Amino acid sequence: MADHILLVDDDLHLQKSLSDFLRSKDFHVVQASNAERALELLELQTFDLILLDISMPGMGGLGFLREAFRNAPKQKCPVLVLTARSDLGAFFENMDVAGFLAKPCDGKIMVETINRILAASKSEAEGKRASGTALVIDSDSRRAEEIIGSLSENGYRSVRAISGPSAIEIIAQEKPDLILIFHRLVDMDGVQVTRLLRLLPSSAHARIAVFDDQDTDMSSLPTLPGVDYIAMTDGADLVHKALASGQRKST
Repeated sequence: MADHILLVDDDLHLQKSLSDFLRSKDFHVVQASNAERALELLELQTFDLILLDISMPGMGGLGFLREAFRNAPKQKCPVLVLTARSDLGAFFENMDVAGFLAKPCDGKIMVETINRILAASKSEAEGKRASGTALVIDSDSRRAEEIIGSLSENGYRSVRAISGPSAIEIIAQEKPDLILIFHRLVDMDGVQVTRLLRLLPSSAHARIAVFDDQDTDMSSLPTLPGVDYIAMTDGADLVHKALASGQRKST
């Protein structure tokens, strides 16, 4: 599975050239032209590395570093800073930055640096390999972040959709192994979304769990093949129950 990189740079020409180059080296690249958009993307999916320009309008790179993982430390990934200056090491000494690259940067040096940081990050995670890809369909950002954090602790790379229609757009590309659907979505409920996803080749065989809080009567929902209904207390509880059910079915 290709490593996922979030590239954050307001220079659209440089952003395109870097993205094309990194994709040619078999990295999966998602682009953001400002820090605010990058923060939104962090709520929707997880990344293996963030390639961050410091000098941007608005919040800028420094603001991004302060905000990025404040509310979701479990999703933290290494940050490689792009800078036109060569004297910023001391300035970032107290910030959790994995490395620096001067702009313009030699392509070979960039790839070597990225691979070194990714290898160190994976080693720090004690060699824990991803168990697969999970899709969380939930319009509530705080609840979704908690679930994605728990999935990450269990080795899953996660992406998020806020509705049934937006999930369809994501599924064809991501082909998730596990799909967690909040039952009381605005546009359609969890059962309706599940029936729709079962018609798509990319999600026809994925494990699906429809979840809600403990005040919801899940027993009244129709029985669907390969689908669990889970009353959750928190994100960790949901992930534990979903994975435990999947292990029982595979034995």
